[in-house]
Order: sequence, then structure tokens, then C-alpha cells
Amino acid sequence: MFYKPVIKDHLLWLNDAGRNRFYQETIIANCKGKVCVDVGAGSGILTDYALEAGASKVYCVEIRKARANFLKEKYQNKNVIILEEDFLNTRTNDADVFFIEQIGCQFNNDFSIKKFMSHIKKNNPEAMTLPNRYMIKAYIFDGMIEDQPQMLVDSRYLPAGFYEHCQTQMSMNPTEILPVYELNRGNVDQDITFSLDLSHYKDCTIFFDDDVYFNDHRCEYENVYRCSMWDKPYKVYLKDCRSKMEFFWDKEFKIKKT
Repeated sequence: MFYKPVIKDHLLWLNDAGRNRFYQETIIANCKGKVCVDVGAGSGILTDYALEAGASKVYCVEIRKARANFLKEKYQNKNVIILEEDFLNTRTNDADVFFIEQIGCQFNNDFSIKKFMSHIKKNNPEAMTLPNRYMIKAYIFDGMIEDQPQMLVDSRYLPAGFYEHCQTQMSMNPTEILPVYELNRGNVDQDITFSLDLSHYKDCTIFFDDDVYFNDHRCEYENVYRCSMWDKPYKVYLKDCRSKMEFFWDKEFKIKKT
């Protein structure tokens, strides 16, 4: 079928059942009677979930004019307020819940989720964010890997043992898979930094992947690896390691031996 730009631009996510299920479940469970803010509202699907859940009011923050106009037309005569501006300039003092879904690779957009969480913590300290946890995991391979990996997303909707069996069929296995960083309300104003012991590697390739959670509920994105705009997962190649390494994010990972 053929859609106008706002829907066309969002089809990858609107067709992502895992993503939609995560937000539907968390919004329905947490938004009845609440004032909600949909950050980067786009097509309005999360706003629709909030209205279905019984939210008392929804602010749709959308900086792009065409999308903001689409939302204004869509939500006429509903308890929805469209804010056509940068979220970091907004003040919604009565908000209870913020939807801060970040599509794509946070490494490519300089961790906007961190900026949004910090803004909410400063201006709405009692408010809830969906998601409220962001995790980075490192897949470490010995030597240089030129190819970009293809990822199978683990899901509770796969048959029991299916994901584990598929992992035995990999043509190249990472030497280590390590959780390296968690971003949450408690550390959102701190630098993104962590260390890895790479003393047993001469050269290595590290793929950094990320996940978002609401508490312990992980968003099982299905389409995030199908978009060619994003180099996901984020790749780092290190020569002559043989030591512990400190990773510090500043537009990209700055790495030094310790």
C-alpha cells in the first residue's frame, strides 16, 4: 500500500509487534488517570495506547512541523495537546509519565535518551519514564572482524530452547559477552564510562549492542536491525590491547589503557 510521509516514515516501527507489545503493556499498566508526555510522538501510536489506557491528558511533543500538523489533525476534539518544539525546551509541570522511546542506535545520536532522562529528572523529579533503564552489552571477538553481524533477537515468544539452539549455529562465536553499562535515573547526570579487561587479547573487535527496559521488562524490538541507516551494533576495533581499557563516551568512545 501507499501512505503519506508520516505513516510511511514509521512503518518499520508500526510493523514491529515486539516493540508495540512492550509499550502497550507498560502504558496500559501505568497510565490510567495520568497526565502523559509522548516525546517525539511521530505517528501517535504511543499516545493512542495512553488514551486507550485512560490517561487524563497527553502532551505530544514533536519538533518536526509535518508530523506536528499530522498530530493536530488526528487529535482534534481529544484531550491531547500538541507541542511543536524541542523536548529539552518543554515544561510540562503536571506530567506524571513520560514516553521516551528512542528508535535506532544511541551511539549514533549521542545518547539522546540520557539527555531526555536528565531533563525529566530536573523538571519532573516525581514523574515516571517509559522506558526507565537502558543497557549496553559488549560482544568481544578475538582478532579483526570486518563484517557486520546479523542479530537474532531473543524473545519470550520464541519456543522454549529455540534461541539457545540457534546460538549453537553461529559461524563465529564471541569470546565474551558482557553487560558493561546501565543508564537509569540514579546515574543519568554522570558520564558514560566503564572498563574492560582486555589483557588477554592482542587485537579484538567489540560490538556494543543496547536494550531498553521498564523495570525488568525488556523491549523485544524485532525491526531495529533491519534499518540500513544505523550501524547497529556499534563496532570498535582495537589493536595491541594486552591491558585493561577505559571507555569514555564523548561523541564517540574515547579509549585509553589503564
